[in-house]
Amino acid sequence: MPDTVIPGTPGTPSTVIPGTTGTPAVPCSGPPVVAYNPKPQSYRKPFQIVSPVRVSNTRLAAGSYQFAWNGSGPSAQVEVIENGNSVARVPARVVLLNAVSRSDAIGTSPNADGSLSLQSLRFAGEKLALYFDQGAG
Repeated sequence: MPDTVIPGTPGTPSTVIPGTTGTPAVPCSGPPVVAYNPKPQSYRKPFQIVSPVRVSNTRLAAGSYQFAWNGSGPSAQVEVIENGNSVARVPARVVLLNAVSRSDAIGTSPNADGSLSLQSLRFAGEKLALYFDQGAG
């Protein structure tokens, strides 16, 4: 390997890069802007559950709920809210979808006792989904 030479150090010749000067009619772009938001984005999504499901160790009856969490993932603690009261707090994965969901969608899986477990939720008009871990408690 050749020696590393840092231009401008004493004893090194000046480096001239050949080329033409810029064209005055073409402006240069400004410096990059870095945005920092110290407060993570909060989500609160309504969802209608039409038949009972289990999420973690909590049974959710048919009805209207809200699912709330902070941040865009990949993991989040999701609070399940019914009539303004928190009924469960469960871990979930926040997944970015390739396309916007056209409607709300629920994914379930059967349990040995015949009940259903909540696997996933998709929200109408959003490009994200929640996936719930089965073993989460």
